[in-house]
Amino acid sequence: TGVQTCALPISVFEGLIPFIILFCIFKLLKKIPKGLITSIFLINYSIVRFLIEYLREPDVQIGIKYNLFTQGQILSIPILFIGLIILYSCLYNKK
Repeated sequence: TGVQTCALPISVFEGLIPFIILFCIFKLLKKIPKGLITSIFLINYSIVRFLIEYLREPDVQIGIKYNLFTQGQILSIPILFIGLIILYSCLYNKK
């Protein structure tokens, strides 16, 4: 007989956690500067995806890059920087 393993629904966590955090922030803020929601979503999504990738099993065809990161973690780093750039432009470039 084979051993049964329990798989976590990682894609559900990956989509649900950023949505819940973004919804809470949206409800707490009354006046939201243009672009703030986008920047918070990108920052939040990239951090959650980076952390959730530790729970996932790496793809067989891609594997782990540099013996440390998965492809999803590497792709989430530029998303984080884009979100930070948008956040900076929203908060500090007031006309």
